[in-house]
Amino acid sequence: MPIRIESNEQHIKKRIIEIMVLVKKRLHHNGIKLGTGKEELPIEFASVKSLTLVERIQKRGGDVSSNRFADIFTSRPNRMVGTTIEELVVTFETILELDMQLLNANELLELCHLTRLPIAYISRFAPYFSDDEWRGALQFYQLIPMHSQTDNLCIGREVLLTEIIECIMLERRKGQSWRSHVVLSGPSGIGKSTLAVAVIRDVVPASGLRRIPVVAIGSGFTNMEQVYQAIGLTMRLRLRADEPWYTRLKDADEFRNAIICLDNLLGNDVLPAETMVRHLLHTFPTTQFLITTQIAGLGRQLPTIREFVVTGLTEENTRALYWQIYNQTHLRNYESALPTDILEQTYGYPMHIIALANNGNGQSVALDAMYRRVVTGLGTIPELLLQIMALVQQPLGNQFWALIDEIALHDKQQPLASYLHLLERRQLIAYRNGDGFVIHDAMRAAVNAVVNPDQSDALIHRVAHQLAQQPTGSLYEDERNALQLQIYDVLAIYDILVLVHQRGKDELAASLIVRWRTTWIRFGLCAQLCVTSEATLYRIGRDHSQASELLYAIGSFYGHRGIVESTMRFLQQAMHHADLGMQRLVWAQAALECALHALQLIGWQESERLLQRAMAVMNALHYEYWVARCHDTLSYVYMTTGNIRDSLAQSDAALLRYEAQSQSLGLADAYSNRGLVFMALGDYVLARQALSKAEWLFQQHNAPNNVAAVHLRIAAVAALENRVSDARFYLTQAFRQIERVGGFNDLLYVIDIGAGVALAEGDGATALQLSNACSVVRTNMGLSRGAAFDDIVQRQLIHAQVRQTDTSLPPLAPNINELLAVVRRILQVNY
Repeated sequence: MPIRIESNEQHIKKRIIEIMVLVKKRLHHNGIKLGTGKEELPIEFASVKSLTLVERIQKRGGDVSSNRFADIFTSRPNRMVGTTIEELVVTFETILELDMQLLNANELLELCHLTRLPIAYISRFAPYFSDDEWRGALQFYQLIPMHSQTDNLCIGREVLLTEIIECIMLERRKGQSWRSHVVLSGPSGIGKSTLAVAVIRDVVPASGLRRIPVVAIGSGFTNMEQVYQAIGLTMRLRLRADEPWYTRLKDADEFRNAIICLDNLLGNDVLPAETMVRHLLHTFPTTQFLITTQIAGLGRQLPTIREFVVTGLTEENTRALYWQIYNQTHLRNYESALPTDILEQTYGYPMHIIALANNGNGQSVALDAMYRRVVTGLGTIPELLLQIMALVQQPLGNQFWALIDEIALHDKQQPLASYLHLLERRQLIAYRNGDGFVIHDAMRAAVNAVVNPDQSDALIHRVAHQLAQQPTGSLYEDERNALQLQIYDVLAIYDILVLVHQRGKDELAASLIVRWRTTWIRFGLCAQLCVTSEATLYRIGRDHSQASELLYAIGSFYGHRGIVESTMRFLQQAMHHADLGMQRLVWAQAALECALHALQLIGWQESERLLQRAMAVMNALHYEYWVARCHDTLSYVYMTTGNIRDSLAQSDAALLRYEAQSQSLGLADAYSNRGLVFMALGDYVLARQALSKAEWLFQQHNAPNNVAAVHLRIAAVAALENRVSDARFYLTQAFRQIERVGGFNDLLYVIDIGAGVALAEGDGATALQLSNACSVVRTNMGLSRGAAFDDIVQRQLIHAQVRQTDTSLPPLAPNINELLAVVRRILQVNY
């Protein structure tokens, strides 16, 4: 039950002081003083000098002295002190940005209540907490409705819900392999997707699975490759080189004993739903599917599918749902009688009942008119939000709404989140835990019916234009904001890009491609962007002002796919166009990318020359961050050639520049590469120190792919030191992530280090088999290890030959999937 804030000022001030005492203790635990008087830190921080909290607030621009802070938060227990919004906001943000868990979401919101901070300013603190924690705190203080979707939308479905869960979980509970897929069939608006989400919510903790992805299928797919792409992107898998999605997915471990929800599987004349289901069950024999569809009888196609037909609600449940929704609308202030023919009007379909309750009119009207009346009677901003949600198939999270906040001309005192929660209370949209807000299909159809093509085009242009705006902050700020995005936010931006491309808005498409280049790469959409970007480049022509940036982006996409020839071709074209157009920054960025990704083709001397020229340009333009990246990349190039002295010198220069700025991914990359340098040098202690620092920085930035790359390097160091348990642990951690999102080169390093683990365990024969087969694959693909690593591998091979006890073992086939299977066996990874 929500707490009641006492009106008595003494009680309020007493509680403020109590919370700030907790903050003070937590600060002291981390070696930081509050700054309002004499304070004793723990003995281990006695000699450490750091800014106090008050000094940090002042450095952030807050006009808060020590005495002022004490008056507000820690002293004067008998009365409240008047404060300004600016004082409160800067104080709370300073505390939260220390990232030491000084305040949890409940404590923060209680402070906001006690200090009377207006509700309009509270939403700015949401990014500092997980979605679930923030949402729970908002519910606790009744800032959003205290209900769950299961309780509200599954009225009358309790028995059916239990049967579905039991069908999915029966064999799993017995430790057996499951035998039943589940299909929920019924017409649009009957509540299939809601049931599926409720099932997932109960099955995830019971099954031990980390998540059950929900993939929207719809009727727009014309071939199975598109279906596999939708599944792969939702699962956050990444293509390797030029392989198709089918090849990438069919052997991926993520599908072993997994559950996947295929929502709204409809099919069409070109690709019927029955064909899709047969393909998917054949491709993923160890995956269990939960499918929602409007096609009755789909579950009778195969004996392993059990179909549950979802029917309309009874009159009693229909009335209960109607009043529940009606009482959440603005209409609740008016007298209204329940329509006598409610079952005839709604057929007991939950979405029809929701539309009728939001309509607030008991008169009998056609269903399509009722839906249209609902989506056009909400007010300007809620209608706009519904129209935006109808454009894409993905859930839209907080970060996506923050990106397009400016297109909704709303009162800044009332953030967009409040409008979204209003729509949620009226159950026109739903919140999917951890993902964001989704619009119901019936509402999507109604929105599309009332918005004409010209209005739709104009809205797409507005949203895309806002998303294409270049950030005004530093590269680091853009980098940090990108790291806060979730996969569904990125897929929603990609959906907008596809709509823009389909409508021939090529300049806008080019801007989106360039603006989100780093994000496309981070989330593994390079294969899709290669196709879209090349088509966009063909349309706008190479004489266009955006051609250089687009060529640079395409080269980057190919580089991260590991297709070296295409990488070099596009990046060299980008440098040529940028040179002609006097675009010095683009030229330097393309040169940096080419020096790194095309190193195997152009050789280290040409890479060195490109990096030195790029560094000179960045210096002249005063882009310190990019200068540091050039130093770090040059360090890597020198290290691969065995030139350790120059490599260390460049690493020192990179760190010097990075550490003069805020912590960033670049700084973490520099420490990660420095660990490689020390590993090549044979100083494993310093290598571990540098890699541990990189690991910590990447974890602070929530960058799991980068953490996996560091774990791979730590595993290599551990194997070289014969610390078998550490090598096995870190390689397993890295393997789980890299197998999903890594490129070919990453996987080849997994195999090399797997051979090192086998050797450390005394299995010289397996080590030799893996290393030799991996060398063949590298030769065939033109991906060398570099001189420094080849030297390490050769030394390891000598040890392996000494330890080899069985000389009759045949060589392994140079097939990457078979070699990874051997590594999995060494690590005993079975997931």
